[in-house]
Amino acid sequence: MWEAISAAFSWIFSNYWASLGVLAVVSFIQNMAFTAVSRSRNSADIWFHFRCALASNGIWLICYMFIMKQLWPVFMAGEIWRFFPLAFIYVISTAFGSVYMMSIALKKETGKKKVGAQLQDAQNERIEALERVVLKLKLQQLRADQD
Repeated sequence: MWEAISAAFSWIFSNYWASLGVLAVVSFIQNMAFTAVSRSRNSADIWFHFRCALASNGIWLICYMFIMKQLWPVFMAGEIWRFFPLAFIYVISTAFGSVYMMSIALKKETGKKKVGAQLQDAQNERIEALERVVLKLKLQQLRADQD
């Protein structure tokens, strides 16, 4: 099995255009994961953020491997023209990956996973504290009116 995987990677890396196709998919997924980790950082669910961080950092490493495998030889050989398709594919793929993940997240985030959940909890606590103060003041006013 490992021989087959190794052969596939060797073929992909030896074929510039196949490598760009794989880079498009990997960079799309990479920015989906990056968007998820960015949003999860602002949630109240630490384990959700941990899983998103693992995915984001893992796929980033794979994406970096593809970029460096194609980018470094381009500069060393002086074939700068080969940089432009790589840059275009990377930028477009990451932008679409980010937008796609955000559209998913906006539909599915609930509870502690929702962006701003920490802020919402803190805001609710402040509102409850203010309501207690108001209630206490009303009771004091009622007692003062009775006297």
